[in-house]
Amino acid sequence: MAKIIPLSKSFVFSERFEHCIKSGDERCLEQLIEEIEKHLIIKPNDEDSLLVLVYALQYLGRTDEAIQRIESYLSTYGGASPYLILQLSSLYVDKLDFRKALLIAENLERFCKESNLPEEFMNRVIAQKAVIFYNMRDIESICKLFESFGEEKLTELLFNTLPSSTASNILSFYRGYQKGLKLLSKNKWIREAFEKLKETYGKEHVYLVVESDLEYPDWETPCFYILRELPCLPIEELAKWKLKEEDKAFELIEPFIRKADELMLVQIGGSVRC
Repeated sequence: MAKIIPLSKSFVFSERFEHCIKSGDERCLEQLIEEIEKHLIIKPNDEDSLLVLVYALQYLGRTDEAIQRIESYLSTYGGASPYLILQLSSLYVDKLDFRKALLIAENLERFCKESNLPEEFMNRVIAQKAVIFYNMRDIESICKLFESFGEEKLTELLFNTLPSSTASNILSFYRGYQKGLKLLSKNKWIREAFEKLKETYGKEHVYLVVESDLEYPDWETPCFYILRELPCLPIEELAKWKLKEEDKAFELIEPFIRKADELMLVQIGGSVRC
């Protein structure tokens, strides 16, 4: 009879993680975290199990702990698998530190090219960059990605790699920018509102995206985005700060909204630097 090889701990942990997620039981995840922690005391260099631990911590919103675990591993062993590094980039997105998230993703992209890693992993890195640019509302960088790959190829890559809702948001954002360019050339009052924002936020990047509701695609709303460096605040306080800044910008364009008799929105985008 053939020898039965026991399943690896990381495989067992991964299966347990999937079960906990499907059941929606946070206590299940807490117990899993405790078990992985005990396992890592015995086998601290088990990267696969560490990755499952990071997924569980991230799912529970314990982002700082997840980052600390990866960075502690990096400082102990001097390196880690590309998958663990990619997850670190994802964690910094959760922290709204998009610059650090992007730096990690760009370093991984270079490593992929030099090391001839599988195309599947390279696609994940490209998708991660698209997620970062979308979260920053950095439309110029998103446009460069689409130009580099071609709209059809990048769209396929995003939908094959990311959750469909995330991929849809990125694609809608890109296409909404193209619509915004056309709208600026056609609508006088929207163009004047745009110029007013450019005049006020001269050193910042201001652009227009025509946003569509996924459920009601015929309802389109012009939205001005102002890219800024965001203050280092807790997420709840940062949300309040953004609302105040958006209200100030909205007051500037309100006269043009009344003249155009058309709704226009303003949003602040950018990265936190702590």
